Amino acid sequence: MNATSVSYSRRYDIDWLRVLLILTVLVFHSLRLFDLEGWSVKSATTYLGVQVLVVFISRWLMPAIFLISGIATYYALEKRRAGRFVKDRSLRLLVPLLVGLFTHIPLQAYLEQVSQNQYSGSFWQWYPSIFNGLARLGGNFNWLGGHLWYLEVLFLFSLVCLPLFIWLRNGSGKRVLSWLGDRLSAPGALYLPVLPILLLSATLDPENGSILTSEEFGGWNLPSHLIFFLSGFVLASSQTMQASIRRIRWISLVTGVVIFFGGLGLAFALTGGEAAFGSLYYLVWTVISSLSCWACTLAILGFGMQRLNVRTPVLDYANEAVLPFYVLHQSILFVVGFYVLNWAIPDLAKWAIILISSFVIIMVLYEFLIRRINVLRVLFGMKPVYKEKLVQKPAVQIS
Repeated sequence: MNATSVSYSRRYDIDWLRVLLILTVLVFHSLRLFDLEGWSVKSATTYLGVQVLVVFISRWLMPAIFLISGIATYYALEKRRAGRFVKDRSLRLLVPLLVGLFTHIPLQAYLEQVSQNQYSGSFWQWYPSIFNGLARLGGNFNWLGGHLWYLEVLFLFSLVCLPLFIWLRNGSGKRVLSWLGDRLSAPGALYLPVLPILLLSATLDPENGSILTSEEFGGWNLPSHLIFFLSGFVLASSQTMQASIRRIRWISLVTGVVIFFGGLGLAFALTGGEAAFGSLYYLVWTVISSLSCWACTLAILGFGMQRLNVRTPVLDYANEAVLPFYVLHQSILFVVGFYVLNWAIPDLAKWAIILISSFVIIMVLYEFLIRRINVLRVLFGMKPVYKEKLVQKPAVQIS
């Protein structure tokens, strides 16, 4: 049989990709301060070139993260029973989500209202207003978690898919998983998962007010993210699929980049750029977006398997820091950006200062507070330590 169940050994390439993708999230959000679309904290000057770059990154960033999450879930279920898996996911995902909902996520909403001249008082004067109602319904309580929506969605996906995943790892389900791995390893078949993604994007109106169809979740709707998550679980089960992804990594990279930039320009020229749902441009954009997304995601995974399956002390440290880093990054970015954007310096300098300063502040908070205080470790989704000296070791995968 070509597709065999992969026995567990630490996948350092997956750890590296998780770290690098979360760093890319910080860069991505720093660019959003200068793109053309509205956001909580915004530069007075915006740029079309930044907007194009932001859209390109958004095509593959969260899909790749959910794909990695599906792969990590496959390995996590090899080591844990269902009850332990749910407990671990609750501690590592729900706890930092709930803490964020009542601390730094409201800070983001406050900064948004101050920067848009909707409020002028202090944060502590404003804070009680978060209990006046739910966001999306006229209130301030962001129950979707702001940028922490990923933790919320990943937890829900994990619970909903858990019975399916347990079945796929045992008995007849295992044979089904092996059959899928065999079929998707065939030439060209690695691109078949793009079909349901394309169909979902083409038929679900992102402007109809539904959370399920909205593309505010990293530029994609939630059903599409579920496809990425499930795809990661399937490909983790098959060595031949992984070998195929690694073999076509350059083809995938070139395909993803050319389809996006070449196809976007051609589509605009042919259709005039009318992006309304149901228009010709929207349909063409859906094809370009879906194909580019899947190709770039396969390229990222392929290059990771080829180059990054190595353990280093830097990885051990970064792998443990990655969840607190993600939890803090956007709030710190907003605070730094709120002040720096008002400085009378070139925008490129503003962006560099915001990005570098935010990274340094996050890492200082992590190294000297979060990492060293057990209560904070737990609140940020980490395991407590009970030794006098913190020993760096590989962290449990967060996703």
